[in-house]
Amino acid sequence: MNDSKDQDTADEITPGMAAKDSAATPNLAPDILADRKKAVLEQKQYVTGRVSETCRFIGFGLVAIYYTLTVSGEQYAKELFESYTWYIRAFGAFGALTVFLDYIQYIAGDRAAARALTRTNDGNNSYRYSKKWLSYKVRGWSYFAKQLFCFLGSASLVYVMVTSLF
Repeated sequence: MNDSKDQDTADEITPGMAAKDSAATPNLAPDILADRKKAVLEQKQYVTGRVSETCRFIGFGLVAIYYTLTVSGEQYAKELFESYTWYIRAFGAFGALTVFLDYIQYIAGDRAAARALTRTNDGNNSYRYSKKWLSYKVRGWSYFAKQLFCFLGSASLVYVMVTSLF
């Protein structure tokens, strides 16, 4: 077994990069570092976009299930609602909050981008975001919060489904 530092870092591969490029090298060329950074940022953008889409779909699904259970005239739906009222209302509310926060994230992101585009002739800060802007903070907070509400709503639904079977 080889315990060298090169061996440990050889398993670290930046998305889109060849394995041979991932070995520890004392002085990497700036173009290799730029390529690595670009690949990681592209992967991050892809993953965060998929997380947002998934949360949105789950949020709409939770709202649809809530609505179906509350307006259904079926005896099973009525009994389920009577037995699990709090949990059903919770996943409906969490679903609605997930969708709402997804929208807020887009609005805040749009405002932050519009503001960044007005930063011209500002030297190093031209066309850059500021972490101090309310719109930038709201965008980040809503991204996190919608994932939390999506998880809580999904957990409530799973609880109702599992416990109602037994």
